[in-house]
Amino acid sequence: MNPVRRIKSFRDNVNWLSKLTGSKYRAARYLIKAKRKPGLLGEGVYNQLPLFFRKQDLSALREVLIDREYAFLKRHIATRVPLRILDVGAHIGTFSLWCLATNLAAEIYSVEADPYTFDILKRNRAPAIEQSMTWHCLNRAAWKDESYLSFSIEGDSMSHKLSEKGTINVLGAPLSKLFELSRFQRCDLLKVDIEGAEEVFLSAEPELLEKVEMLVVEIHPKICNERAIRELLARNFPIIEDVPGRKSSKPLVFCRKVE
Repeated sequence: MNPVRRIKSFRDNVNWLSKLTGSKYRAARYLIKAKRKPGLLGEGVYNQLPLFFRKQDLSALREVLIDREYAFLKRHIATRVPLRILDVGAHIGTFSLWCLATNLAAEIYSVEADPYTFDILKRNRAPAIEQSMTWHCLNRAAWKDESYLSFSIEGDSMSHKLSEKGTINVLGAPLSKLFELSRFQRCDLLKVDIEGAEEVFLSAEPELLEKVEMLVVEIHPKICNERAIRELLARNFPIIEDVPGRKSSKPLVFCRKVE
């Protein structure tokens, strides 16, 4: 990246990050320090709750909390009670935080495979629990069964994938296990963003999709069979829409039982 583009990128990051840190000075200070120490923990506030993040989490913060990638869900969940949410591939909790900001009555069960990211998820969850919000989390990998899986943690923290050369071993959890642990009899919203494992996870127990009222899934066509996933979704949800206007080339699909 040439110097001019680098400066423009830095200014852009300072501008949007300052909405969470509270000032451009704090945002710039963090970005400069984090360039030398990528694992440095940053602090901000979202919906009056403390928020912790690393440099590799910035894209998640921007997509979900600033650009409001899931804003299309608001009319479907804002006044729904009860609202039981399975956040599968929860990362540091940005989607869960957005859901709680949209509906304080939400009951959320977040699932994250990376143990380091999970530690930050727990930190972001703690203030919500102190304010009597219902939010649980689990360090498991969404999968077809309860076998151990190897993950690579190279690159952006939202792009960790299954890999035989992975340095992290995590116990898998099929959808039936998540229903069991969450104690949800039904799920009002299932969000799935698991970097290519969505085909294996969803197709392992397709009958359980009967218990899911709404599903949001990011499909990774280069890693899984997009056609097979779409056919599975069509058999279980009468209404299926691709979310428009995404910056990412990966399809984000919104499925539901009723309008």
